[in-house]
Amino acid sequence: MTFSFNAFEMLSLVLLAERRNCVKMPHKVPNRKYDKNRTDFTIDLNGAMGEFAVAKLLNINIDDSVSLSGDDKISDLVKNNTTIQVKTNLSRSNNPHLYFNHQSLFKADIAVLTTIKSANEVIIEGWITKEKFLNKAKTTNFG
Repeated sequence: MTFSFNAFEMLSLVLLAERRNCVKMPHKVPNRKYDKNRTDFTIDLNGAMGEFAVAKLLNINIDDSVSLSGDDKISDLVKNNTTIQVKTNLSRSNNPHLYFNHQSLFKADIAVLTTIKSANEVIIEGWITKEKFLNKAKTTNFG
């Protein structure tokens, strides 16, 4: 399922990403990046885009709060007391991967995988429960 964002939504997402990024900088909070070629701002923007697409699908509000914890918080979204972590990939492959830097970082009830399709489009790839993910997950070195 692909979600496109209009200019107003993109502006809101850019501002949210900038706020998230600016709060972390003075405290030297690093992004746990896999792709060293992406800036911290780009990582924050891509994450906000994925979160917003899932929020639109579920007809809930995005959590636009800003904190130092980043991915260490329990969830990105909540729907009917179900906590949701959204993970966003930059590019789509034939077999997109949902990954966490460590299994203990999967803290929500479910995770949703999204992929950036273009500058204003996100694909929602699918979702999985924490229990099912932990049973299926393999340790993989992505670089």
